Amino acid sequence: MTNKDFPKNQQPAAAPQPTAPVDLNPKNADLKPSPEEVAKRAYSNYVNHGSLPGQDKQQWLEAEAQLVAERNLAKVYLFRNWM
Repeated sequence: MTNKDFPKNQQPAAAPQPTAPVDLNPKNADLKPSPEEVAKRAYSNYVNHGSLPGQDKQQWLEAEAQLVAERNLAKVYLFRNWM
């Protein structure tokens, strides 16, 4: 494509700037799930366990622990396959 393909006052769009590289170092991985993730998992656990009332704190802590455990497994798997 040449400049003659564009009107004089129009230029091709600039290419997007590269983003920061992804840090694949497992030591720097953030394992803490967001409150939204925990809330979704806690609600799912609540429904799957019969919707019993009065156990919201326990379900929240279990959901958070499940998500952290899953991330730990993923971190170990990534580290083993990355090396």
